[in-house]
Amino acid sequence: MEEENSGKNFVVFNSWKQRYHSGSHSLPNILNMHDRDAEFSNTLVEEIITFIQRASSILKVAMNKGIYEIDDLSWSANLLEKALNNIRLLSYAIKDDAPNSDQLSTDRLFISPTSVKMTDTYIKFDFPILMRKRRAGTKTHYYDLSLKEALNGMTIPSQYTSQNITMIFLHCYKKEHVNLVRKDHDNIDLKWIIDALNNYFFIDDGPLRTCLFQNSIVDDSDHTIIYLVPTSHLGEFLTEKIPEWERRREVTDSSESDPNLLPKIQK
Repeated sequence: MEEENSGKNFVVFNSWKQRYHSGSHSLPNILNMHDRDAEFSNTLVEEIITFIQRASSILKVAMNKGIYEIDDLSWSANLLEKALNNIRLLSYAIKDDAPNSDQLSTDRLFISPTSVKMTDTYIKFDFPILMRKRRAGTKTHYYDLSLKEALNGMTIPSQYTSQNITMIFLHCYKKEHVNLVRKDHDNIDLKWIIDALNNYFFIDDGPLRTCLFQNSIVDDSDHTIIYLVPTSHLGEFLTEKIPEWERRREVTDSSESDPNLLPKIQK
């Protein structure tokens, strides 16, 4: 193993929560520091093997009993998902698949919000479209570093780090693209952006803390707007926004609609 890996360079991993804990399976952020970290990689491999073996054992016992309990199947799926996360993380550790200093400055790997707006009732991010269809082998975009840069110098109101937050994805498509775009609602970009924003705004990303809401509208360009709204103010926010969003969805029902006449999204 030592000889085989001698030509490989590994990047050092470091989550914004300061360090990676063995047994914790949220994906850490990948920093652009090329260094060998064979011990970390070996730990990932050992965990992958352990998760798969445990899932296999649970399923074998169920098969021998001839009874498949939902709890057994759920736990097996959870273990296999953890193994898959570690496999992804391990693949990013190899130099050829990790972002280098040149790649980090390109849109291909390093996506930044085009604008950020903070108010007392919501925070608004405008990103490139996040719902494009992703295929195996597609490069992953890295959001944490771009968010850190975008938020540099901004004072985040306390309610966004101390209250439950609802994250609203507003997927905006050009009229000509609405029926052509293959929307991927299990898109890995959405999962990464949730993890990235969690580092700055959420108490934690558990199901009782993080609420998600998604909607799609017609706009003059393809992009994704993300609103962060304290859950206590969500009703008021949606009461104001949904009528506007519904008007923009109705545009697609008329072939006579002129995309140049689309109402602009309120800033």
